[in-house]
Amino acid sequence: MTPTDNEFYEAYKKSASFCDDLYQKEREKNYKSGIKYYIEDMEHTPFSVARMIPNWNSDLKKLKYLLYLRNQLSHDINTSPGSLATSDDTLWIQSFYQRLLNQSDPLALKHQLLSPNRNTNTSANSVSTPNQSMQHRTMPYNPLYANEADREPQNMHFHWTWIVIGIVIAFIVLFFIYLGAII
Repeated sequence: MTPTDNEFYEAYKKSASFCDDLYQKEREKNYKSGIKYYIEDMEHTPFSVARMIPNWNSDLKKLKYLLYLRNQLSHDINTSPGSLATSDDTLWIQSFYQRLLNQSDPLALKHQLLSPNRNTNTSANSVSTPNQSMQHRTMPYNPLYANEADREPQNMHFHWTWIVIGIVIAFIVLFFIYLGAII
């Protein structure tokens, strides 16, 4: 690894360690990196919520890319003489770590948006206790977890499926009526 790669890797480990602590319970059941759980939480956030948080999509894409980059570096897949990581990658992951510490990362902003009091001036010491859906978490307050109520209803896709099937059947019937009129 080049010095740039090493610098990125060390900066990445700080964010990964922070996320590992946040997702400690989940990691006991199925080992994945905390960053991977963080990415999955972002991916499972409804669009209606994600679009209200600045830079949600760009943060998600960058985290996915940096996870990929970290995997390339840790498994020593790079065969080219140059560096895989750039100084911009290092600066971004350092900035992300600071946002995690300051609770201004995407999932913390999601939690703030969905919390009932929506008080953005609270400090980490004066945050309200977690609600029932968050009590299974290891830490007393975790900005990464919002209420389960923000999830889209599971049967929403079921309704769309029947609508699409109905439209297809209608077109087939109209097609056969058209064929009958021609013959």
